Amino acid sequence: MVDKSNTPDEIVDVVNEKDEVVGQSTKGVVNSDPSFVHREIGVLIYNSQGKILIQQRSAKKTMYPLWWIMSVAGHVKSGQTYEQTAHMELQEELGFDTNLVFYHKEKLSYPDETHFASGFLGKIPDGITIKVDPTEIEDVRFVSEHELEGMVKKGDKIDQYSLKDFRKFFGGEFDKLKL
Repeated sequence: MVDKSNTPDEIVDVVNEKDEVVGQSTKGVVNSDPSFVHREIGVLIYNSQGKILIQQRSAKKTMYPLWWIMSVAGHVKSGQTYEQTAHMELQEELGFDTNLVFYHKEKLSYPDETHFASGFLGKIPDGITIKVDPTEIEDVRFVSEHELEGMVKKGDKIDQYSLKDFRKFFGGEFDKLKL
């Protein structure tokens, strides 16, 4: 298995403030310089019990190792769309695909990078076995709102932007999008 935990040479599109492609660069550059705005996706998967799937990033990741984030996240490769990337990352990281619904795009700024993040929501089909890519993910779990808030109180490292979307899900903001 190829170690995809860190792929600094992968080519991604650089975009302007209107999310229009203005050039290309490598992940290594865009992840270390917030002036290079790029594109990423996040996929939030839920199950028929109303729990969400969260992932703990691999300990091998250079950025935010062992942090809890969306079910799936990834950089949009040069020439790909947000939706193409969402489906590709879902298959690569969790070993399945499902229908996805776009729910928002926002510009996110971290100390080392700036990107437009497009969020997608999908329901895991009943009977699917998740096949985690160990080079990308340390752990995954389905959590209820109560379990998530317990993790927050305990001080688990949870990405703030992911947490915002988790709370929107549990607060009913995505109910009209559920498949």
